[in-house]
Formats: sequence, structure tokens, C-alpha cells
Amino acid sequence: MRDVNRMFLGIAVLALLAVSAVLASCGDDEYSDDGSDSGTDTDTDGGTDTDTDTDTDSDTDTDTDTSTDTDTDTDADTDTETETDTCTDTGCFEGDCFIYSSSDVAALEPYTCINGDLYVEYFSLAELVLPNLTAVCGTISLIDNLYLANLDLGALTSVGALILYNNPALSSLTGLSNLTTVSNGLNIFGSTALTSLDGLNNVSSPIAGVLEIYGNWELTSLDALSGIPSV
Repeated sequence: MRDVNRMFLGIAVLALLAVSAVLASCGDDEYSDDGSDSGTDTDTDGGTDTDTDTDTDSDTDTDTDTSTDTDTDTDADTDTETETDTCTDTGCFEGDCFIYSSSDVAALEPYTCINGDLYVEYFSLAELVLPNLTAVCGTISLIDNLYLANLDLGALTSVGALILYNNPALSSLTGLSNLTTVSNGLNIFGSTALTSLDGLNNVSSPIAGVLEIYGNWELTSLDALSGIPSV
């Protein structure tokens, strides 16, 4: 029985000691946590951010790229070429002319010059009369006009080139008697009725191209071409 009492006494002592330990622990917390936060964590930063990060990079771009390229084009390309062109008359036909009918001949009659070529290829054409025509800047080509007997270009003074090809009824060139300039070539072929070249007597210009007279069976003299200085 005594031993049991001792055991209960020991238990009571142990319980008392445990309660005391708990109270002591709570006392320490009260003591340390007295509601006064004595932490002197004084933020001396003053709340004022004095970071005066002044960007002194005064990046003033003084690159005054002034282009003084005074590239004055003094090439006064003034074309002073005063080339005499007989085909600048206000009565000029601009471009090439083609005569295939009598109506084409009539349409061309008012013109004084042709700024181009004149092609005459009209099988049944018996005469070609253009009384106002003074100049043809290109070539006059009379080709395969089998019945052409009368060629009257009495006002014509200048032509680039003259080609008479296979005009077997043409017996005279006197309708070209005022022609003085044949610049680039003279070709007469197959005019089997021609007996002379009279009508070309006044041609006095050098011919830069070809001079060909052949296949004209009745032609006996070239004296009319004696005024041509060179070919």
C-alpha cells in the first residue's frame, strides 16, 4: 500500500513539474513579446530617392552633312547642226507614199515635198504628173509600171535616190530636167525604150551611193551624166 502511495506521489510530482515547465515557457514568451518592437530597423533611406542619374551624354549630332555638290552640267548640248533639209516645208507629206492607183496620184498632187520615200508600182499607170513636188527626202522608186510613158516631175530639184526599174514604155526623162541633186544613188534598169538620159543633164551633186545604168537596150549615150562630179 505504501508503495502505491509512493507511486501516486511520484506521478503528482512529475505532473507538477510538467505544469511548471509549461508556465515557465509561457512566461518567457510574455516577457520577450512585450508588444514593443524594439527593433530599431530605421530605414535611413528617408524615402527620398536621391538617385540623380543625370544623363550628361549631350549627344548633339553636329554632323551637318551639307552636300555642296554643285555639279553644274555645263554641257550646253546645243545642237547647232544647221543641216539643210528640203523636206521641212509646211506642204510636206510626212512618211512614205505609195501609188497603186490614179486616186493615189491625185491625193499626192498638192504636196510640195515628201519626208520619206515615194513608191510607184501601178501596172496600168500611163503617166505620172506631180507638178508641185520639189523634193523627196528618201527614194523615188518607179518599179514595174509597164505602161508608164510620161514622167512629169518638172518642179523636182532634189531626191535622196532615184530608181527606175522595168518601165519599158518610158522613152524620155525630160520630165526631170530641173533635178540637180541626187544624193544617195541612181539606178536605171529595164527602160528599154530610152534612147538618151536627157533630163538628167542638170544633176551636179556627188552621188554617195551606187550609180547603175544597165539593161536599157536602146540607150546609146551617157553624156547627160557628165555633170556628176563623183560617185
